[in-house]
Amino acid sequence: VVLDRSTGKLAAAAIAYPEVLIGSDIAEREYGFHGAGGRDAVWMGEILEHKLEGLVPTLNPIMALLGQLGMFEHVTARTAKSLHFFMVAVDPSWGNLGLSQALVAYYEPLARAHGLEAIWTEVTSQSWVAFSKAGYEFQSEVAFEDFVFDGCKPFSKQFSSSPVTATHAKGAVKWLA
Repeated sequence: VVLDRSTGKLAAAAIAYPEVLIGSDIAEREYGFHGAGGRDAVWMGEILEHKLEGLVPTLNPIMALLGQLGMFEHVTARTAKSLHFFMVAVDPSWGNLGLSQALVAYYEPLARAHGLEAIWTEVTSQSWVAFSKAGYEFQSEVAFEDFVFDGCKPFSKQFSSSPVTATHAKGAVKWLA
C-alpha cells in the first residue's frame, strides 16, 4: 500500500498471495471451503475464488475472464511454489510516477526469499508496461470486446460504462528458478 502523506488517502496498492497447496481439512476448518471433491489438498486460489464468488456479482465475469487466460494451469504444471500477483492499482492522480513498477518489483525478493519459483499475473493492457519492464513473459491474451460470459459480452462498450481504456487482459509469468 502507498499512501499520500499529505492527505492520508490511498495512492496505490497491490495484492499478491502464495499459490500453494493447502490440506483440504485445513481449507475446510480455517476457510470454510468444502469444494475439495475428495482431494487431499486444494490450491489457495480455489479458496479465494470461492470466497469472492457471489460476494460481488460483478466479479464473476472478471474471474471467468482471468480463468480463460489459463495462467494457473500454465504455472502449476511446472511448479507448486509460486506467487500469484493478483492486483496492482494506482490512483490516476498518482500516475506516471513509477508506483506500479515499484510495487511489482517489491514482490520478487520476497518470493525468492521464500523459495518460490515463479510469479504470475493477469493484467490489463494498461498495466502490462510495469510487468514487461520487470521481465515478465507474455503468455496469453483475451480481448475484452470478444469475451462472452453467460451469453453476453460484459466488457463491450455496449454494456460497460467504465472509464478504463484497457482493451485486453494478458497473462504473464516471471520464472525465478
